[in-house]
Amino acid sequence: MTNQRSITGFGVEFEHRVTRDRARTLCGIRPLPRMGYETCVAVKRDHLGFTLRLWVQNISGTYVLASADTAKDRWEEVFAVRPHCARR
Repeated sequence: MTNQRSITGFGVEFEHRVTRDRARTLCGIRPLPRMGYETCVAVKRDHLGFTLRLWVQNISGTYVLASADTAKDRWEEVFAVRPHCARR
């Protein structure tokens, strides 16, 4: 069991903390989210037709890459994003 705590409430397996610069890169031309907001950075439909989303969230000034429905060990497969490369 891990000692980490979830920042988003989704669970540590569904989020990855990132720096402001990395968050800005991930957001591209979309705005960097203000505190308490999020910006969608990737959308994918699964084989059942459900929409999966990856978000950059600003939680009390901490930027987090998160998905409510896709664990980060599947992000590379689903969204073409490697969380371990999204350095802090």
